[in-house]
Amino acid sequence: MPRPKVDIRQHILDTATRLFTQHGYLGVTMRMLARECHTSMGNLYLYYSSKDELFEEVLHPLIAAIDQLNQQHNSVERISFEAFHDTNVAMLNEIIQFLDEYSDEFYLLLYRSHGSPYEDFLEQYIEGSLRNSEVFMRTLKEKYPQARIEFSAVFLRVRAMESLAFIEMMMKQKVPPGERRRIIEEYIVYSMAGWKALIFPEDTARQ
Repeated sequence: MPRPKVDIRQHILDTATRLFTQHGYLGVTMRMLARECHTSMGNLYLYYSSKDELFEEVLHPLIAAIDQLNQQHNSVERISFEAFHDTNVAMLNEIIQFLDEYSDEFYLLLYRSHGSPYEDFLEQYIEGSLRNSEVFMRTLKEKYPQARIEFSAVFLRVRAMESLAFIEMMMKQKVPPGERRRIIEEYIVYSMAGWKALIFPEDTARQ
């Protein structure tokens, strides 16, 4: 009985993910993929027109998840003084879920994407984070006029790089789930306390 097309497409995608992770973007060819999938080149091209298209589909869920995580952390709904107190539980759960679901794809994006359309993703991510931060800060100022939002572009870039490096380190070290939750919680408390002291210095000094 012929395999349904959706199964064939998923099989190709799963095999491509494995090969890209093992050999990197530059180390994988469509011929190699066809051989590993036990199919012909012609049949492979019925589903994917190029290696770029295939690589993009492999990483699409991860890229979408990163965008969503970034938007949620900078959403208007989260602009409140209370958000700077202790652990932001929603943020904690979102980061943990992200690490659980996309660790393999994130590794691929960071370490195996050279030569692909995503090789400059880190810089693109940082630029996007800076734009989101500007919108967040302006909205915060509208809601809390006493808020201090004048920060150096260099400082904001360092913060964006630091948050990405933190997630990268958590994946690279393969931290066990229980310990991972504690470390992420500590990082969020640390970050929130720092932002609170910078944005609301007078309120922080009175406590």
